[in-house]
Order: sequence, then structure tokens, then C-alpha cells
Amino acid sequence: MDDQLLEKVKAHLSGDPEKDVSYAYECVRGHFDQLRDDPDFLERLVTVLGDEYPEQREVIRDLWHDIIDRSDEKLIDKMFRLVDQDQAPRAQFEMNFFISSMEDEFKQYKPTLNVRYLSIYHPVDLFEFNFHEPLETELRQTPRDYSGIYISYARVLQAANEWQEATEAYQQALLWDPYNVVAMLDLARLYLHLNQYGMCYATALNALKHALRPTDLARAFYYIARFYQKKGDQQTAMKLLRISEYWEPNGKTTERLQKCAEDHTLPPKVMRREEMTEILSQCNLGYYPDNQHLNGLKAFASRLKVLGDLNGALKLYHYYLDLVRYEDEAVNQIVAILESQQDNA
Repeated sequence: MDDQLLEKVKAHLSGDPEKDVSYAYECVRGHFDQLRDDPDFLERLVTVLGDEYPEQREVIRDLWHDIIDRSDEKLIDKMFRLVDQDQAPRAQFEMNFFISSMEDEFKQYKPTLNVRYLSIYHPVDLFEFNFHEPLETELRQTPRDYSGIYISYARVLQAANEWQEATEAYQQALLWDPYNVVAMLDLARLYLHLNQYGMCYATALNALKHALRPTDLARAFYYIARFYQKKGDQQTAMKLLRISEYWEPNGKTTERLQKCAEDHTLPPKVMRREEMTEILSQCNLGYYPDNQHLNGLKAFASRLKVLGDLNGALKLYHYYLDLVRYEDEAVNQIVAILESQQDNA
């Protein structure tokens, strides 16, 4: 590597380690293969930055090696180990640079007519894409899981008490996978923590429209109930909490219901669909998921089965059965056959 690059880095030292590491990255971007073959140059680059910021020397060295290795999984695992070791600020510093270097790649994903570049890999998110997007829209999966990386970044930021920055990271994650319900619900919880109740409601409602797992439905109704609590409408909140409990019996909602039972008259313990529909109508909400959504989920599971994706098909069939409480004997039989095929494979 050309030593002029080192002089260029030295000439632009600013006193801000994150800014200077990012500038050094810009100088050597596109030469990572050469850096792997020239450990002496990489060490001298680390020395230039480490001499300027001696307290960050170890962090800078590790950071450069992580970037050169380009293993997203290894780096994220390392970040969470740092968080577990009460080193969230260091994890934040390293991930800030990692995210900065990653975002340079986004230029290659230029939007075109009827094509979307997204980080969608999970079967249920693939179904949601096919269910909600126009038929002519083509999904092109990104080679790196940008959505998952941003979610990890958001969790590191939360560990570092950077709550507002974490909401922005979740928003970026949802740009790359707009059907990731878990990310939506984590963001709703974060808005609740920040006392941004309107944003909590809107985000939970968006999650509700895409939720196809009972635990996700339970969480979405829980956050909507909290919104009504903050509005002072305790009776509606209690009814919504009961719906949350319907989808996840004996879950986290149950304890909150027990605490409120002394002050409010609660709906019956076991709710029928008709009762839920009436409550939701009073809140200007529909019944989620509706029959069209459920039938679409079952059809997409069958499509995956025909395509030979037995694991994906089984996941979606199980989600469907969980939602209808196993009251579809034909699907029960299909699942039993697929599970038998897996066991004998």
C-alpha cells in the first residue's frame, strides 16, 4: 500500500477519533484485499491513529481487523459480548464506525421500476412481501442482512442509553425489511419508554396489520392498551389487555391484568371472537389477522411446500395453526406428513 495514504490520514487528524477512523476508512476503501495481504501497512495505519488516541489504541486495532475480516456475525457477537461485560460505550463506538462503513454500500442499490432491494429472508416476512406488494414488484434480496445489522445496532445503542438514536436505527432496519414485526414491536416499546405514546400507538398498529404469530399479536395489543391507559381510558385499556392475554395466555399481560382487577370490571376470562370484534370496532380497529390474511398465509405455505422448502412451509403452517387454534384438520394432516418426512430424511 502507498505510504502517501498514511500521510494523508495524518494530515487530516481532527481530534475526533470516530471521525478520523472514518476518514481513514474512506482513504483505503476498495483496497481491503491488499490490506489482508499487507499486515505491516495495516499495523502502521493503526499506529498512526493509536498514537493520536492512545486510550483508544486497542479499540482501533480490533476495529480495523473486524472491518477487514468483514464478518457481520462475528462482529455483532463481539458487540453483544462487550455489552454483557458492561462495555456498551465501546460497543457503540465500534458499531458506529462499522455502520458508517456499511452505509457506503447503499449507493449500489438504486431504485428501479417494480424492483425492491430488501433484506428479507424469513418465510413469514417473504409471505408478507408477496401478500402486500403489487404482483409486478420483484424482490431482490441484499447479500448482507442490513436490517438485522441495524436491529443489533439499535440494541447496542439502548444498552448505551442512547434511546433516541436507537429509534433511528430501528427505523433504518424497517427500511430494509418493512415487514419485520419484531422490530416494529421493539420500536413501539422504545417509544413507550420515551413517553412518545402517539408514535407507540402508530408503530404497534402497523405491527398489528402484519402480525402472524400469537406472541406478536399479544405484544401489539399490549402497547395499544398502554396508549389508552395514558389517555385515561382505563376500561378500553383493560379490554385490549384481555385481548392481548387471549393471544398469549399467562404471558406478561396477565400480571398487569391481575394488578388492575381490584379497580376495574374486567371482561370474561375467555373471550369469544364476537366479543373481541365488538371491542376492536369500538376502537376503530379491525380483527387481526382477518380471513383473507389467514387464507393467504396457508396458501403461501402450500406454495413453499410445492417448491420443496419444507422448513419454510412447516413454519408458516404452524403459524397458521397457532392462529386458528389448530381447528383445521386438513392442515394438521399436512403438517404431520411433512414432519414425518423431515424425521425420515
